[in-house]
Amino acid sequence: MPRRPRSHQPRKAPKVAYRYIEPTSDQGRPMYMLLRELVETHHADLRQAQIALAWNLSWRPDLDGRLVLGKCHKVSDLHREVAEVRAYDFVIILLERFWTDVLVNERQRRALLDHELCHADIKRDAHGDPITDERGRTVYRIRKHDLEEFACVAERYGCWKKDLEGFASALERGRERTTDQWVGYRSLQADLHQAGLDVAIERIVEWNEDQRREARTYALLRRDVEGRSVVDAPAFLTASE
Repeated sequence: MPRRPRSHQPRKAPKVAYRYIEPTSDQGRPMYMLLRELVETHHADLRQAQIALAWNLSWRPDLDGRLVLGKCHKVSDLHREVAEVRAYDFVIILLERFWTDVLVNERQRRALLDHELCHADIKRDAHGDPITDERGRTVYRIRKHDLEEFACVAERYGCWKKDLEGFASALERGRERTTDQWVGYRSLQADLHQAGLDVAIERIVEWNEDQRREARTYALLRRDVEGRSVVDAPAFLTASE
C-alpha cells in the first residue's frame, strides 16, 4: 500500500501559559507599587525578598466550576543560582483575565495579592532565627493556610479566598453568556432592573454593543453572587445623565 504523502501544513505553535510582568511597564508599575505597599504594611519579613509577578494565561474552571486566581511559588535554589540579572525568591502568578477585568475592583485585587503574599515566609531555626545558606542568602519557604484561609486576610478585607473564587466563577459564567451575543435594549433593561438598577431605555439605546454586553454581564453577576460579594457597576452605567 502506498504511503500517504506527508502534510506540509505548518503545525500550530504551542501557546505560552505564563508571561512575566515587567516592573517598569505601564501595566506592571501600579501592580509592583501595590506589592511593595502590602509588604511594607503587612509583611515586614519579606522586605528583603525579591518578588516577581507573572500572568497565567491558561487556567480554566475545574469540573466543579472552581477557578484558580493566583499562586505563590518559591524559586528553586537552581534558578536563584543561574539567574543572570536578578535572582528572585518568589514568583506570584495571577490569572490575567480576572485581574484585568473591569468588573473586578481594587479591593478584590488587593485581597488576592495579600493572600498570595501570606504564603511567602522565612524559614527559621528552632530558636526562631532566620536561616541563611552558605552564600549568606535568606532561606525562604511556602507557608500553608491556617484552616482554609489566612485569618489575617479575612480580617483585613472581610472576605475569604473562596469568596473571590466564587465571584470569579460567576464572572466567567456571565462572560460566556454575553460573548458574541446581541444584547437587546428591553431585555437588558429587564436584567438591570432585576439587579436593582433602573435605567431609562433612552440611555441604553445610546450605549454601544460592548457597553451593553458589559452591562448585561454586570447584571448577571449581581444575580449570581446574591450579595456575597460587592460588585461595582461599570462607570458608564452609573454616570449621571
